[in-house]
This record gives sequence, C-alpha cells and structure tokens, in this order.
Amino acid sequence: MIFARIAQAIVAHRWRTGVLLLLGFLGIFAGVHKLVIDFSATAFFAGEGEEREALDEYRDFWGSDDKLAIILVDGGEQSLLDEARIERIKLLTESVRATDAAERVSSITDVPRFRVQFGNPVPWGLLVDFPASETAVEAWRSRILANPFLVPSLLSEDGHLAALVVILDGNVDDVVAVRRMISELRESIEPHQGEE
Repeated sequence: MIFARIAQAIVAHRWRTGVLLLLGFLGIFAGVHKLVIDFSATAFFAGEGEEREALDEYRDFWGSDDKLAIILVDGGEQSLLDEARIERIKLLTESVRATDAAERVSSITDVPRFRVQFGNPVPWGLLVDFPASETAVEAWRSRILANPFLVPSLLSEDGHLAALVVILDGNVDDVVAVRRMISELRESIEPHQGEE
C-alpha cells in the first residue's frame, strides 16, 4: 500500500523527484574528486604508527628491497652450457634489458673473464663465450660450473637452470605500477618461451 503511494507521488512529481535525486547524488559524491586511494603495498601491509615509521626509515637508508625480480631459465634435462642455448640467453637478456620495466639486468652472459697482461688483469671476452674447438668444450663447461661468480647465484650447480636478476625501474610500492612492469617483462620473455 505504501509503495503504491510512493510510486504515484513519483509519477505525479517526476521533475521534482529527478531534481531531488540529482541533488542527493551530487551531495553524496561531492568530495570524491578529493579522495586519494593509496594502492601501495606499504599502506596495505604496514598500516600506520611506529611500524610504518620504522619501515620508512629503513627504506630511506637502505632503499627498497622489493625491486628485485628473477627470471628463471630452465634447460630441462639438458645443460644450458650449449652454444645455441647461450645465444638464446643473450637474446633474452637483451630483450628484457630493452623494456622500460628493467633498470638493470644481470645474467651469466654479462660476466667477463680476465687474463693477466703486463702484470694486470684485463677483461678478455665473456665467461660464456663458446670455445671454438670441440676439445675445449668440456674444460670450458667445468670452468664455468666452478666459477664462484656464477654458481650458485646465476647458474645452478649442474648447469640446467640459470637466473636473470632484474632490478625493476620505478616505484615498486605502487601495486598498479608493479603490475605494468611485470606485464612488460612477461611480454619480453614470451618470444623466447620454448626456444632451445
């Protein structure tokens, strides 16, 4: 019964009802443009108070510890220390490095080797430069797997897994920005999936 009267009043006074609804809507949402929504991980996890202040001091002094991303290269049952696979890792590293998401990329393909010249160490190619002769391949693989700069930080002990360490470029506390960066990294990796 009461709903029938409300419906009749709305139909009889359409313009007034429309203006009242519009004013009510504007009144409710008048301050929306001033509303700031914080999508940061810090706001979500740290909250406010002493813990947040301690976290801010830590980040101001040491920098953010959330900027690292690891891309894992899996060779399956075979070693990655093969000429075609090393070339693929070089291409993958360049592809990731070319994105806006990566500030810096470290890979097994970046580590130089040195030789002593006139008593001083001089860079001489990269550790992963594939040997020209077939007889030198096994010795080369053994040297790579024994290198403490590569194993176990960038290459597994059996040579079947490698890691590309990516320092993300941008505000990693912004969830939306991190999502964009990870999406860019995935796009750069996609052409290399399943190759070699």
